[in-house]
Amino acid sequence: MIKINNTLQVLAEELEAEVKDSILPYWISKTMDKTHGGFVASLDNEGRPVSDVKSGILNTRLLWTFSAAYRILGDPRFLEMADYAMDTLKTSFIDPEFEGVYWSLSESGRVYDDKKHIYTQAFGIYGLSEYHQASGNTEARKLAVDLFKKMDNLAWKGPDSGYHEAYSRDWKPLEDARLGSNDIEAERTFNTHLHLVEAYTCLYRSWPDEVLLQRLKDLVMIHFDYMYDAEQKHILSYFDSGLHAVSPVYSYGHDIEAAWLLYDAALEIQDEELLKQCKQLVLEIAHQTTREGVDPVNSGVFNLGEKGRPCDRNKQWWAQAEALSGYLYAYQLSGDIGYLETASNIWTFTKNHVIDPVHGEWFYLVDEKGTPFMDDGKVGPWKCPYHTSRAALMFAAVGKELSGSTPFSILNH
Repeated sequence: MIKINNTLQVLAEELEAEVKDSILPYWISKTMDKTHGGFVASLDNEGRPVSDVKSGILNTRLLWTFSAAYRILGDPRFLEMADYAMDTLKTSFIDPEFEGVYWSLSESGRVYDDKKHIYTQAFGIYGLSEYHQASGNTEARKLAVDLFKKMDNLAWKGPDSGYHEAYSRDWKPLEDARLGSNDIEAERTFNTHLHLVEAYTCLYRSWPDEVLLQRLKDLVMIHFDYMYDAEQKHILSYFDSGLHAVSPVYSYGHDIEAAWLLYDAALEIQDEELLKQCKQLVLEIAHQTTREGVDPVNSGVFNLGEKGRPCDRNKQWWAQAEALSGYLYAYQLSGDIGYLETASNIWTFTKNHVIDPVHGEWFYLVDEKGTPFMDDGKVGPWKCPYHTSRAALMFAAVGKELSGSTPFSILNH
């Protein structure tokens, strides 16, 4: 049963309005490339184009976002956008010869970077699986299954090594697994493996296959056995091929995102001991994030930490959204109203400082006090409505169920 609380009711109403009336309309009105097809590559803070390289990650995240929005809210505009994203993925981003999702396209839709990063494949599976659940499109499920099988055959290196992360177009291993210039060189990343968890969890709802289930279990246990520092109560970010940590840095947003996503995976796995373990993880990380990662003066979630304290006190848009989701789970699992109050404070900070009241959407990055960095854009390979819409849809679903009952995995069941 969802615990009825006035703070929760307010959050549900305001976040539903944010996703329906602000976030998704921005992307509908500004990001469709009506000249070349697909979505625009990037927009600056004021909505002007700044790049013409179109990202596979952005396209697959938009497919997930609009599919989930249609499934939860039922607005036909969102299904139209999901159909559009699906058509772009199928005709332009999926390699017809070697399978897999390309890293990027040129403005006109030609292949620009043909590497097959496992991170991109994960979001391909996530978007296709959600689109299948929203629309009933069986081709989407088949494409998702084919992606899983390709990766399982080539990239899976076992429960003590995880997934090799980067490949050429024809699936030859690449050494450079970095997703961007800010990443350090590492053979394995928590980031990629976490998004495989959410992708496989979603795919399993469409395709309850035993091999997929085993791989989902393997991924969850990799996080517990290798990536979670139980002493510090943080999930580390970078590892060698044997899953030994090679950096002490962690991300507060990723911590709390991982906690609820792993719990969601455990619900699908249906293992009671694993559920208990994941519940403990949600509450440990929520407590630790509150103690260390949430700004006690201004609210909002800091970016990075190291050795028990923040080392980057700026605040990214997506971390605020994931904190809303994570604290909702922590509240539901514990009944502790303090978690809901923390979520409310983060939402207030977000409304006051992260949401752009002039040009729309959320600023990419603000400083400790909430002043935005104006050089970072509103649309790009990493700037998308996936985190924000997911949190808002989760609260919207809660709002629709406050007078009744719902399975705990609010967004996905």
